[in-house]
Amino acid sequence: ANSSTSNVQQVNITGTGGITQLSTGTTTLTGAISSGTLGIPIGTVNVANGTLKLGDVSGPRQQPSDVVDMSNLTLATGATLDIGNRDLIIRNGNYNAITALVAQGFDNPNQDFLGTGITSSDAAATGNNAIGVGVAGDLGYTSFDGVPVNPGDILVKYTFFGDADLNGQGNGDDFTLFQFGVGSSASDHLGWELGDFDYANGINGDD
Repeated sequence: ANSSTSNVQQVNITGTGGITQLSTGTTTLTGAISSGTLGIPIGTVNVANGTLKLGDVSGPRQQPSDVVDMSNLTLATGATLDIGNRDLIIRNGNYNAITALVAQGFDNPNQDFLGTGITSSDAAATGNNAIGVGVAGDLGYTSFDGVPVNPGDILVKYTFFGDADLNGQGNGDDFTLFQFGVGSSASDHLGWELGDFDYANGINGDD
């Protein structure tokens, strides 16, 4: 997309090619975004300018149709990926880099998901939902929303605050992860999956 105005693309993107957003405006993709084969990602999603918005999905959650499975994700400074209510699998992503982009979108201390980076207009609208980030192997996933994943894959989920294990539910597993994270400095993956739900680079009672 290379227009500077709001641009809604109602298309089904199928195949292993990538997506590049060149517009200084907003492009919204409202169709399916998939390689056509579960477990096979599309190419790199590159937001070089403006905002790329993923159109919302309806129906039951935790389904393959919720997921945009990509080889990698790159965002230029000041660019935005608005995931809406979608989830992401980033096959060759870096946990700390993706977490930093979500923290940028969360816009602490405003905590409104109105920043640049990785945001969710749905989370911004509700005030009760958020974007969680985890590593498939850390969380014991071999599939995510029904899509096969590898241990090093980065998972990004539209969910609610406190869903540490990114399963879309609140349960004792989330509290166990939070307890492990409090005071911990040993893990390379301190962040959402260990209880840093406010992206403040620390895990404490504020989370």
